[in-house]
Amino acid sequence: MAMRRLNRLLLLTILLIFSVSPTWSQDNFQNVIDMSIEVGFDSFFRPNDWTPVRIQVKNNGESLTGRLVIRPETSGTVVGNAFSTPIDLPAGAEKSAMINIQARSFPDTIRVELIDDTGFIHHSQEASLIDLQQQDLLFAVVTGANTAPISLAGVHIGGYAAEQALWDIGNIPDNGIALESLDLMMLIDINSEGLSTAQRDAIQTWVRNGGHLIVTGGPSAQLTAQAFTGILPFVPEDNQSVDDLSALADFASRDQADLAERTIIATGEVQDGATVMVATADELPLLVRRTLGAGVIDYLVADPTLEPLASWDTMTQLWISLLSTRSPQPIWTEGFT
Repeated sequence: MAMRRLNRLLLLTILLIFSVSPTWSQDNFQNVIDMSIEVGFDSFFRPNDWTPVRIQVKNNGESLTGRLVIRPETSGTVVGNAFSTPIDLPAGAEKSAMINIQARSFPDTIRVELIDDTGFIHHSQEASLIDLQQQDLLFAVVTGANTAPISLAGVHIGGYAAEQALWDIGNIPDNGIALESLDLMMLIDINSEGLSTAQRDAIQTWVRNGGHLIVTGGPSAQLTAQAFTGILPFVPEDNQSVDDLSALADFASRDQADLAERTIIATGEVQDGATVMVATADELPLLVRRTLGAGVIDYLVADPTLEPLASWDTMTQLWISLLSTRSPQPIWTEGFT
């Protein structure tokens, strides 16, 4: 009798182990994978435009190869097709990957899954996204690690909303189609040599197809411009101290703002085909523009995060002036591929 009870107990124990082991196995894999997701432009996106999804994955377990997947089966109607990218994760590796998706306005979350070559789901994680109205403006401000961010949230044109993403160079996609939602990208105090060739090409493709790029100068002008000297309207070669930037105020708002404060600007060469829009009384260029394909590149020789521009209370008007003085984009830039 005792032996029969012992056999029953062993049988129940074995059944219990088999019944819970799949769940334990799934949870175990979930725990060894760390994932962070950045959707669109600080979660903002335009419905049906290509939108970048940046995924950071760390593997704390055994090596695996597979793919990162966003699909209708798990993300719902926010995506109409499956989008994926392959990934190889050795033990202890941490890697980033980019998936470009076309999203719809509802629902407001997507799910990213890490699926190995056998079809096993090692990890899944959701991220939220916020859709923009058709006429809303969207900006990306790309800064260096120690640069104070600036706000373009007040740059409204026509009464529509304006949203912005604050990026470092790692956020910039490596495909121009992923930038098509942007109305403006600004580069401030970055090390542009840290951009990959694909990222540089993506920015140029986006500009040529109607994008608006603003590159700023100041003390770090040459480092910021180095990767783009072939397309910039102004190539910085040195720095110089000046005592007055009031000509910028006259261009932006026709007011008498006091920008008479010593600051450092970039000096260099105005490129062929470029136009000096604003200059000092000594004819030093302050703001230079050129067209590139259907797009526009503006070069501001000062750093807007430093004085006197940092505390200029109508700085927003300068950005509005730059946006509103560019030529209209040709119709073929709408929805370019």
